[in-house]
Amino acid sequence: MTKQNFLNTFLIIIIGTLVVVASVSASTTIGLNIETGGSLLFNGSTSGTVTFQPASAAGTYTLTLPTDDGTADQVLTTDGSGALSWTTPAGGVAWGGITGTLSDQTDLQDALDTKVDGTAGVKVYRALLTQSGTDAPVATVLENTLGGTVVWLRDGVGYYYGTLTGAFPEGKTLVISSANADNYFAFAFRDGSSDFVNLFTRYMSIGEPAFNLSDEVPVNLQILVYP
Repeated sequence: MTKQNFLNTFLIIIIGTLVVVASVSASTTIGLNIETGGSLLFNGSTSGTVTFQPASAAGTYTLTLPTDDGTADQVLTTDGSGALSWTTPAGGVAWGGITGTLSDQTDLQDALDTKVDGTAGVKVYRALLTQSGTDAPVATVLENTLGGTVVWLRDGVGYYYGTLTGAFPEGKTLVISSANADNYFAFAFRDGSSDFVNLFTRYMSIGEPAFNLSDEVPVNLQILVYP
């Protein structure tokens, strides 16, 4: 082996910390493998030091850097085998396993409100009902998430019913009602069919059906359908 070849081919093995302080005025290519059991330090040109060190229980693996410096906002990702590449992070929202793209901030607020008050999945129907003469009840709908329009009909004096096909399943429908008038009460309940909700109005003094509900005496009705 010549002296020239001996100088160009060698392996440095270092146990501990390697600190190299040098001033190089030209580009230099060094074909070396450097092994160290400690940390690798790079001092800045004016101040500061960047330290590289492996994890305390690191395994043996090789990381291969990309062929260029990437573009703005890209991050380094691995293919699982040590090959690193530049990747642009995907957009959208990802919180706690819930992913999606938020198009309107009110969508998020509605979702939070539903989660907080515990009504997720519950369908709601809230209305004020009035009735005059032999006409069918008129509903002023305050809220309806049943997925269709409840049609109200009159079946006789003080007897009314609302219908919407399949909207009121057995064991999952809660009906609440009240009359805003002295000596009257309203009694609403689910019929034997999932298509109907019945409403009775009675005059409490004599226990007879009320002949009608005027516009000034609305019945408050709330229907909750649970999943």
